[in-house]
Formats: sequence, C-alpha cells, structure tokens
Amino acid sequence: MAKSNKNFSDVSYSLKIGSSTCHVLSRHMKNLKYNNNYHSLPEDVSIRCKSANVSRTSSPRSQRSNSTQRFISREHRPKTSHSCTITTDINLRTKQQQQQQQILNQIHHRRYSPLKYKKTNQTLDKTVKTNQKVLTDKFCQETTKEKHSSIKKKKKTSIETTIDNQKQEIIQIFNEQKQSLTQLLEQHISTFTTSSINIIKQIVKETLESQEHTSTKEFEHTLIQAIQQELQQTLSKNIDKSQTNSFDVNTLNQLEDILIQTIEKYIATTNKNDNIALNNLFIEQKQVLVDTLTQQRSTPSIDLIKQAVIDALREHNSRSMTPNTRTNITNHRKSNTKITNNEVKIAANLNQTRVDAAFRQQRDTIVVNRYLRDTVRKWTNVRSISSLVNKIQACGTNDFENAWLLFCWIGQNISHDIYCQNNSAENVFHNRIGSCQGFVNLYYECCLLLNIQCLKISGYIRENFLKKNEDLKKYSHSWNAIVLDQYTYLVDPTWSVSINHNTNQIQDYYFLTSSEEFIYTHYSTDYQLLQPKITKQEFLSLPIIKSNYYRLNLSLLAPKQGYNQTDENIFKISIKTPAYVDLYASLKIDNIEYPCHLYTLCQRDIYQTDTINCFLAPPTNGLYEIRIYAKTNNETTYQDSIYMQLNILNMIQAITFPIIYQSFFEYKCILIEPFRRLVKKNEYLFIHMKIPDAILIKIKNGDDYIIPNKDEYKNGLLKKEIYIQGDLHICAQWNDKTNRQISTICIFNMI
Repeated sequence: MAKSNKNFSDVSYSLKIGSSTCHVLSRHMKNLKYNNNYHSLPEDVSIRCKSANVSRTSSPRSQRSNSTQRFISREHRPKTSHSCTITTDINLRTKQQQQQQQILNQIHHRRYSPLKYKKTNQTLDKTVKTNQKVLTDKFCQETTKEKHSSIKKKKKTSIETTIDNQKQEIIQIFNEQKQSLTQLLEQHISTFTTSSINIIKQIVKETLESQEHTSTKEFEHTLIQAIQQELQQTLSKNIDKSQTNSFDVNTLNQLEDILIQTIEKYIATTNKNDNIALNNLFIEQKQVLVDTLTQQRSTPSIDLIKQAVIDALREHNSRSMTPNTRTNITNHRKSNTKITNNEVKIAANLNQTRVDAAFRQQRDTIVVNRYLRDTVRKWTNVRSISSLVNKIQACGTNDFENAWLLFCWIGQNISHDIYCQNNSAENVFHNRIGSCQGFVNLYYECCLLLNIQCLKISGYIRENFLKKNEDLKKYSHSWNAIVLDQYTYLVDPTWSVSINHNTNQIQDYYFLTSSEEFIYTHYSTDYQLLQPKITKQEFLSLPIIKSNYYRLNLSLLAPKQGYNQTDENIFKISIKTPAYVDLYASLKIDNIEYPCHLYTLCQRDIYQTDTINCFLAPPTNGLYEIRIYAKTNNETTYQDSIYMQLNILNMIQAITFPIIYQSFFEYKCILIEPFRRLVKKNEYLFIHMKIPDAILIKIKNGDDYIIPNKDEYKNGLLKKEIYIQGDLHICAQWNDKTNRQISTICIFNMI
C-alpha cells in the first residue's frame, strides 16, 4: 500500500505472524515525476532490517517490553529515516496483553531460530529488490526515451540553423567570387588593351613608313589588312580559346577550393541533390568566366583601335611635317574622333614688359579714376596739340597718368574713318577724324611732347574669322607701344573709340594691355612682347577674344584653340565665369544662325560653380562659327566675348536640346541628363537635374502627373526614371516673393 503527498510517499508492508498482523512503514521518499506520473523507489530492505535487528539486540528486554505497551498516534510518530509500529486490531484491544505475549513469544522464537528468520528476511529482500529493479528499469527506459526525443528535436533545430548558416555562407562566397571575377576581368582587359594599342601603333608607324607613295585607298586597305593579320597572330600566340592562362586557372582553382570547403563543412546535413546543384552552378559560372575572358582578349574595343591609329598618325606627322603643314592636314583630314589643334603656348617676355598683379593694380587704379575722366571731358574745345599737352601735364602727376589722359582724350574726341586720306597728326587733331594710322600718328606726336618714348607698330588684326580664300593682309592695322619705367606696354588708340560711338564712353581695355591678351586680336611679326613669338598660322588658330571678355574677368578653360573638329553631336566649351555674369552662345553656318534655345545650352557646372559650360548641338556636318556673349546680372544687353570655329565631319545623328524656360536660368537649374529633346513613347527615360531649393517638383507625363518622392528629389537633385507616355514637362515651385504657383523648367517632346 502507498500513500502520496506532494513531496513524500509512505510505503508499508504487512506481515502476518501467527494470528497477529504486523504493519511495517517504510521511510519517506521524494517523488520522481516523469510525464506526470509518480514513481517510488523502495530502499534496500536488507539495510532497514539490519538496522531493526541491531536495534532489537542492543535494547534490554524490559525496555522493549515497555515500548511495545506504549501507543503512539500517527500524527505524533517521528519522521525518521525508518520507523516500526506494531499495532493490533481495534477489536482485539481487550485482549492486548495476550496478544503482546504471543508477539513476544514469536519474537523470542525468532531470536532463537535465526535460520528461519533469515530465510524469511531474504525472501522479503528478494521481492523488494525485484520491484525496485522493475521500477528502476521502467524509469530509465522512459528517461532515456525522453532524452533521445529532446536530443532529436535539438539536433533538428541545429540542423535547420546550420543549413541556413550554410546557405548564407555559400551566398557570401559566391558574392566574393563574383567580385574576384570582376577584378580579374578588369585586370585582363587593362593588360590586353595596353598591349593591343602598342601593337596597333607600331603597325601604323611601320605601314606609314613603307607606304609613303601609295594612294589613299591603297594605304587604307594595306593598313587595315596589316592590323588584322598582326592581331590574329598575336591572339593566336597568347590566347587559347578553350583554355585560360595560368593566372586564370590558379584564380579559378582558389575560388573553387573556397567554395568546396564551405559546402563540405556541413556535408552531413545537406542533401545530395543540393551538392550536385552547387557543383553544376560553379561549373557553369567557371565556363562563363572562361568564355568572357576569351572574348575580351580576342575582340579589342573598336574605339581603342581608332584611338591607337590616331595616336600613331599624330606621332608620325609630328616627326615628318612642319607645323604649318601639320595644322593644314589636321584641319582637312576626315576623322571619326575629336581632333583639335595643339594648344598654342602664350607667355609674356618679362624682360621687356610687365604683367604682374602689382602693375595691373597700378594700371586699373588710373583707369577707374573718375576725376581724370571728368577732367578730360572739359577739354573738348582744345584748339592745338600743344594746348592739349599742356593741360595733360598740368593734370597728370606721372607718365602713367599722362599716357592715360592722352589715350582718354583721343577716344572721346576723334572719330574713326578707314577711308580717311590725310592721317597726319595735325590733320587728325583739327578734323577730329582719321584712320588707324592717323590715330597712331597723333598719339605718337603727343607722347614725344610729353617726353614719353613711343613706337609705331604695324601688323594685322582679327575681329572675325577669315573666310575661305581670304588673306590676313586684308586686315592690316597699326597701334602704339610706349616705354614707362624701362618697360614696354601696348596701346591701341584706335580701339579706344566706343563701339556705340558714344563720346562719353571709351574702350579703356586697349590701354597698357597685357601682351598675353593683346595677341588674341593683334598680330605683328616683330613686336609681340612674347617669349617665344608665335607664327601667323598659330595666331589664326587662336579664338577671337573681345574686350568684354576681359572686362567681365572671363577665362577660357577648354578648348584653348579657336579651330576645333569633331564627329560628336555635342560640343562643350568651358569658361570660368564670376557669379554675377551670365552667358549665352550662338551657332551659325554660312550666315544662317540656328535658334539658340534648341541648339545651344549654357549652364553652370554641376561641380565647379565658378565655371559655365556652353553645350552646342550642330544640326549637320559643316564649318560653324560659335559666338559667346556675356553680361552682368544688372545689365540688359549681352556683348560678344569669344569667337570660335567648329568643323563637324561624319556626324552620325544630330540632336536638339530640351526646350528651356526662363525659370531654368532664374533659379540656377542644371540639366545633367538627358540632353536630347526628342524621346520615344514607351521608353524608360532617366531624368537627372539640379533644381535648387524647390518646395514642389511636378512632372507632367502626357496626361499623367508625377510627384517625385523624397528619395527621388533630395538636396536639390532630381533623379527619376519615367516611362514615357507623352510630352514630358518638368515643373517646380519655389517659396519666394513672386507668388507663382508653379513654373515650367523644361520640356521633352515625344515622337
């Protein structure tokens, strides 16, 4: 019988001795809970019995007799490691003494019959041990079963985690492999490109040397044939289309080893089919790499071949031709790449003249002096050269001021007439008119009276580009040079006259002009104040620079030359421009000027804010004249500043720029891409523009309206891909005082 509570169980055994029944209660034991079932493990009865025997043998008989007569209730029983309670049936209490006597007799009998008692005790122990073993085995089996189940679950979870980790690691390895393959391709392309260009250049040089007297077509055929044969031989030596070189193989093997190690790391937990798929994937990737490398080696870029041929021709021409002949061939040879004349080196001869900042400041201080200008205006009625000289000497404090006062008076009082016949100093002074030679004579005579050393210089000028079959001699001109503080400076009194013939305004730029700037419009064979001197052909190759260019502190960055040639449909001119200056460009061919809003676009550089890029889109092949106009923000009229020429040969496809509205320039917008106005229906067009400080961007796509999200318009940059469904209007709204709701910036037209 067993009684159980939360923490302990009572197990008792009943022994019948004669007519009496003896109840033996086992020690209290903790329950073992497994799967909500309680299991009690009885202790070794032999130990308990042994303790009982020791207790019996060690106590006096009288004490034992007294203890048996003493009744102890269940609630007062001590909960020791073991206890023995001898009770009688309630119905036999009246015969208690008799029963006790019988029990004593039985115990006494057991004491003197040890074999029988031992036998009985062994039987009990055997039974208890059997029960104990059964319960223990059952408990162990269930515990083992649960343990295996738990381990299986943990193992399954661990396997799933391992597989996930394995997949992530394999993906990472493939990404690393992809990056390595990309680097490998770039290295091979770079290596092969360099070697291919060197081979092509060498072929061109050798062919040029051996084909000097052949016709153009024969030379072209021979050149192409030689390049093809040499490339095929080189490729056959260095490239096997079915194999890669040792560097490729080592790289591929290393990548394969890394991948296999990752796969084999958890091979026990992966599926066999997965391993086969991974192996096939690697083999396929490896084959793609081999094919790509082979194709890259066997097919060099056409553009690189073109560039190599051009470089070789240039090197050959530079060795075998004079500068004038080289320029002439460059200008008339048809080409499929951008070709420009070599930049002409222009530097002042500092032993003869000054161009330093200190001199420029001294000169500008005199020119802007309002008192000197106002004083000169009062001398309109001067009747003789000597009187004029006296007034100049009375007003000026040094030779610089005296030279300026004379220049200023001539510019305000003498008119220019190229047909004037009498150009003596006296006649020009009294008639207030003369040709360039008359201006020079008058300035020269007055300088002599002012004790300023002066020279007369004859040469040529360029205010426009020469027309076909036109000679520079047609544009002969004269000017002066004066010596101040032992340095020589250039002066053109003829060009002091205002362009608008306004006597209150003069062109002060041509007083003490830097020789580095003067050469763009004035050419003299002997008196340039440059080191080295430039030739007439180099002078003709320069852009034409107007005085407004220097007045507004412009600086031509690229290209530096006036004549340019290309086959591209867009040509760019970069000019360093102050923030307060605006530019626009015009494009003209054969006296036909194309609409500026379709064929030119001038805007600030996206990275260099002090630079304006003028883009031009010639509509067809031919020789164009480009003019750049400039003005300040406060001025209303643009003045011409730079003239250049552009020769278009073999252009494949012409474009026009998007239609630009005034708000584009007003808010300093910049178009990055696309530059073409015409777009196709159902094409994806990526719009990239700088639209500073707009509070709203709205794009009209046909009948739909699109508002870019925060990622598509941020930090003033619009980046939006659009699926074209109609004309594309880019519109914006700004938070300013104009109170305009929304303004159109530019329009792309659908075709």
